[in-house]
Amino acid sequence: MTWEDPEQKLSAVVRQDANGRLQARVHCGNYVLVNRAAVSIGLAGTISDAFIHRSIPLKTPEPDGCSGTADFGPLADLMNQLGPQVRIIAFLALDPSETS
Repeated sequence: MTWEDPEQKLSAVVRQDANGRLQARVHCGNYVLVNRAAVSIGLAGTISDAFIHRSIPLKTPEPDGCSGTADFGPLADLMNQLGPQVRIIAFLALDPSETS
């Protein structure tokens, strides 16, 4: 699954790894946000109002911005909780000390 916000230069990819775990990788094209922001990724399902959330700090410098990763756990567990269809909900969270 992918999510993009071109205006804020943000993208997220959520996919299953070789061990059956769901991994999220977020990328921000704004390098000044390294260690100053996080992307909040929520996975929402169709069988209940439940969702699973991870806050992913943008702590890895990249040549074209910064990135971060998070583990959502085994895909089978998520499907049991959320159902077979999942949506991505994403928010950029800035460090309050950096906004003043």
